[in-house]
Amino acid sequence: MPRSTETECGPCTTAEREAALGEDMIAAAPPRPETHAVVIGHRTLPLVLTLMHRGCAAVAGLQLGTRAPDSEPADLAWIADPRTDAELHAAMEAACHRIGPQGRVVLDVTSLAQAGGLAAVQRLITAFGLSVASIGDSSLHLILVATRAPTMARAA
Repeated sequence: MPRSTETECGPCTTAEREAALGEDMIAAAPPRPETHAVVIGHRTLPLVLTLMHRGCAAVAGLQLGTRAPDSEPADLAWIADPRTDAELHAAMEAACHRIGPQGRVVLDVTSLAQAGGLAAVQRLITAFGLSVASIGDSSLHLILVATRAPTMARAA
């Protein structure tokens, strides 16, 4: 099922939808000025520019299906618009490779949710050692914020 292009003000252009996605993702996990972020997915430029405009210390974009020129560590990894489980897996792998123990992964899973894939999304998040910390509040996008799952203290 394709994304709705209707809003309160009528049909949206692609640029307006991408801007709304960026704002929804930022509202779900606001970056601090010292944040180093990586944006992974399709059409990452609008989100990269939005994060730069918000004053992030460093922002890199990585298109799905391309090889990353580096693996610079990031505090936040933003996964924008994965359309299949395979794309989400590749994006999660790239994100988890970059974030440290305190890092967060912000995922736009709207397309996957519309295709009925939320259970697979949760399994993948767990498989990468992450847990859902919050769910973004948006009428157009389903945004999840995941953090490293706390490790259980081992009995001595």
